[in-house]
Amino acid sequence: MYTHSRRQMGATLSDSGVGFTRVIGQGRGFAAPQLALMFALGWLLLIFLPGPFSALPLFLKKLIRVGISVCLLAGVSMLLNWQPLWIILTPFGLTRNQIGFHLLASAVCIWWISSFWIFFSRPTQLREVTRYE
Repeated sequence: MYTHSRRQMGATLSDSGVGFTRVIGQGRGFAAPQLALMFALGWLLLIFLPGPFSALPLFLKKLIRVGISVCLLAGVSMLLNWQPLWIILTPFGLTRNQIGFHLLASAVCIWWISSFWIFFSRPTQLREVTRYE
């Protein structure tokens, strides 16, 4: 039925993975510009959400909030994969092999919780202010 060998399929997947990591910014090279870009894009969307994006429908607002959380998660994961960070933290006894996995796993768990919170939350309703006379 299928004529592809495992080696050919593995080569195809690894080639597509290399292209994907180049686009995301995890490829070889200096990761600090992509790191700063992810954090800046997340904060910029967060600033625009109550202002220019306030007239958007609820579903689009939720998508923007998920986009913000994805940008911040990508920034955190890039920060945790950034080699100079671990060079700075090594004298304090914090190594990537010991602490890095736990920090990344906790960041992903926080991201999952925030994504569920965003998708299943109800919109806030403004309350009327009544005056007691």
